[in-house]
Amino acid sequence: HGGEVERGKPAPDLFLLAARRLSVEPEECVVFEDAPGGIEAAGRGGMRAVGITTMIDAEVFRRQPHVIHTAQQFTELRPEMFLCTA
Repeated sequence: HGGEVERGKPAPDLFLLAARRLSVEPEECVVFEDAPGGIEAAGRGGMRAVGITTMIDAEVFRRQPHVIHTAQQFTELRPEMFLCTA
C-alpha cells in the first residue's frame, strides 16, 4: 500500500518494502508493472521488471535495461518464463 512508504513511484520505496517483507533481496525480485513510473521504480530498486502493455507501447518499456519481458496482458505470462535455472 502506497501509504506505508514516504515516497511513491518512481522512488523504489514500495517495492523495497515488499521485498523486505518477503525476506528476499531486490535482485531476486521481478516486478510486473503497467506504468513507466513503476518500471523506473523497479530499476531504481535493483529489481528486474516485466512491462504490461495494456496502455503503454512495449518500446517504452524495452528501452529500460532491467525490463526482461513485455506482454499485453498477464494471461500471456507463465511462471517458468521467469525461473532462474543457474
